[in-house]
Amino acid sequence: MNRPCCVAGCKARFGQSSDRRHSFPKDEGDRAAWIERLGLSLSDKRKHLRVCGRHFTPDDYTYNPEFMKQSGLAWKKLRLKPKAVPTLFLPTTKGAAGG
Repeated sequence: MNRPCCVAGCKARFGQSSDRRHSFPKDEGDRAAWIERLGLSLSDKRKHLRVCGRHFTPDDYTYNPEFMKQSGLAWKKLRLKPKAVPTLFLPTTKGAAGG
């Protein structure tokens, strides 16, 4: 099941090139970094939060998405680097992210 992006105000639609949805990291420290960056509460224990690809730079991936797109390689092979944190198109105020 495709889940919507949990970043407040994200207008990404399913079927766009940025429609990859990334689960939050399982490592508690990395997960806390994502939660803080997105302005969510640390007490938020929802398991199925997703962040779409719009919020990551090409350098956040083990394979550069721009190179893959130009080469016609499968997007399914894209993986976030272990310490990647969402940095693009984020809410500007704490507590602004929805879910």
